[in-house]
Amino acid sequence: MSEKLLREFVKASLLAERRMTKKSVATAIISQAPSLFKQGSKSGQVRIGPTTKEASREIAQMEQSAFIDILTRAGFVVTDVYDRQDSKNTYSKSFTAYIVHPEGDEKQLIPVVFSKLGSTPVSIQNERDLVSAVNEHASKESPITVVVGPSWRQPDVVGAEPAGQTSIEVEQEDGSIRRETSKADVNFFTKDGDVVRVSVKMANAQYWLSGDRKLKTKTLEVISDLLSRQSPGVRVVRDADKINYSLVIGDPPKKTDAYFELTEEEQEAAVFGGGSNPIDVVVRGDFITRPAWNADAKTLTWAAGKTYTEIGDLPASDQPVGLLRTGESTGREDGKRRGVKGYPGIRPAIVARARAKNAIKV
Repeated sequence: MSEKLLREFVKASLLAERRMTKKSVATAIISQAPSLFKQGSKSGQVRIGPTTKEASREIAQMEQSAFIDILTRAGFVVTDVYDRQDSKNTYSKSFTAYIVHPEGDEKQLIPVVFSKLGSTPVSIQNERDLVSAVNEHASKESPITVVVGPSWRQPDVVGAEPAGQTSIEVEQEDGSIRRETSKADVNFFTKDGDVVRVSVKMANAQYWLSGDRKLKTKTLEVISDLLSRQSPGVRVVRDADKINYSLVIGDPPKKTDAYFELTEEEQEAAVFGGGSNPIDVVVRGDFITRPAWNADAKTLTWAAGKTYTEIGDLPASDQPVGLLRTGESTGREDGKRRGVKGYPGIRPAIVARARAKNAIKV
């Protein structure tokens, strides 16, 4: 029976059978974790959500098995579970579990929807699940080999953790100290005590780095040039509000994006980080999907992933270029949109060449 038909069936049976109401089911479930859950409402369903933002963050770390355990402890039998992702950009712990009261019958089958629990940007969840999968199998006593794609292998991994934009202090020639932040999203640890710094990208990721700082000087040079250009070519103009700026082309003008090439040094810094704190590998793939685990070989494999260890590994579509695009609204009282200092409304980024396919080269 499809999920939609099950919902309709349950809705009808709830009206006919008052032995188990939405409220009584929700009360039983919430009693197992009252600090985390509260009751929501929707016809034919028991809908449960987080009590607070803090609870939502705690729930974001929970495995699906923990939710099922809560239902079981509340006295229900779980029949089917459906994972849900709210959108292409947001990953949620939401899922629907169909339960049956032990003393009831099939007519009392009822869906319980854990709604938008721990909603997380899908890119962050991708990193978390990579860490979780490694730590599920690896330990100091039992190192494993992590494999991504057809060729990249990291042996002797004993654990992993989110990198948290770790930074190091680097002494300059004049004696001053500069902090360099790693582009690593995840750190792998080996049995020899080495740290493998990993940048994690979604399979469809198109942004390498914000250009607000990295491209500030070059962006100002490009904007200065575009301010001097005339219609109908691509150019920078001041908006009617006399506050923001826009990239336009044609006559009458229409908004556009523009891109420019980067030096090899700039490309390297955008992908791997520069200075004394570079990453070791970029892994691109869907790490929310469970990997293949070979217990005999102690190997954890994401076969569909891709890896880059040097700039020459990138296909042409992934090569970094500088992009100028329309800055988002900030909601500021002065009306300024996001953008480079001095030119609100024009925001730089370092993106994959494929992202700039509809932009105008400058």
